[in-house]
Formats: sequence, structure tokens, C-alpha cells
Amino acid sequence: MNIDTLRRLENIVRLGQIDSIELSTPFHTVTVNLGGIVTGKLRLISLRAGKDQSHDLPNIGEECIVLSPSGELTQGVVIVGLNNSAFPTISQNPDIVIRLFEDGAVISYDKKNHHLEAILPEGSTTKIKSDVYIDGKLHTTQDITTDADVKAQDISLRNHKTKGVKGGSDTSGVPSA
Repeated sequence: MNIDTLRRLENIVRLGQIDSIELSTPFHTVTVNLGGIVTGKLRLISLRAGKDQSHDLPNIGEECIVLSPSGELTQGVVIVGLNNSAFPTISQNPDIVIRLFEDGAVISYDKKNHHLEAILPEGSTTKIKSDVYIDGKLHTTQDITTDADVKAQDISLRNHKTKGVKGGSDTSGVPSA
């Protein structure tokens, strides 16, 4: 084998670490430190990149794999997600699917106990822009506020009238529909 063939074979699959990230359109690129060399800008493999899409950039120093068709690093693509001593696995429980964010936020699902949990850092907010249906009890540890009316079946908190109310210290009856 000649030297070019050996180089190409060596470059088909390479382990490295993310060296830099460049945000760009239509896709982001990274450079990868392969130990003795740093690649040119390479594309990242996303979980989804069609009509459904994902966006999840790696961290500088995150371990990765560079796959290079025909051993040409300039044509390489990058896969991230290799745990190592700097970024160890976050769970030993095979029933837990978990996502831990840099700011401490955690989203996890326990497949065995059927428990979904989202824990956000103090001061975080959550926005749901959709109708929400809860088929079960709702428990809160803080007040519930709204800019709209609150209804229990057809009884409006803002607009219901109670019949038979007397002034003074008497107690009103139950709301009427």
C-alpha cells in the first residue's frame, strides 16, 4: 500500500474532541482536534434534519467521531455523544432516560415507574402555547393566577351570581349556574 492509501484508511474513522463551533446557515460547522491536527470546518450530524428537526450543539472539548468518506477529512461529518472522564454518564439506571442541561435543568423519564419529571433552576420559566388537558389531579405548592376567568363546569368565578345573599355577617349559599 502506498502512503496515500494508508492515510485514507486511517482517516475513515477518527476519534477527536470539538475544537471550535461556527454558527452558520444552512448548517453549523465544527473543527475537531484529532490529536496532532485540527480539521477544517466539518458538518455535525443532527438527530433529525428533515421536516422534523433537532438543534443541539456540542461543547468545546466534547469527544466525537469523525466519519470521512474515502478517508478524505475535508468531506468528514461529526458525531458527538461519547462519554469519558471529563463528561461521564449521568445515570446508572437503565430505566431512566435523562437530559441534563449545563444550567442544572433536568428532564427525565422513568420507564419502569412511568414518571416524567422536569426540574428547572430557580428563576426559570416555562411557556406552553397550546390548550392543556390534565386527566388527573392537579396539585400546586404556590398560588395559581390567571388573566382570564376560572370556571368549574359552567360556573364562572368572575360572573356567577349567588341568590339569597343577605348583607352583614351572613354566609352566602353555593354558586348558581
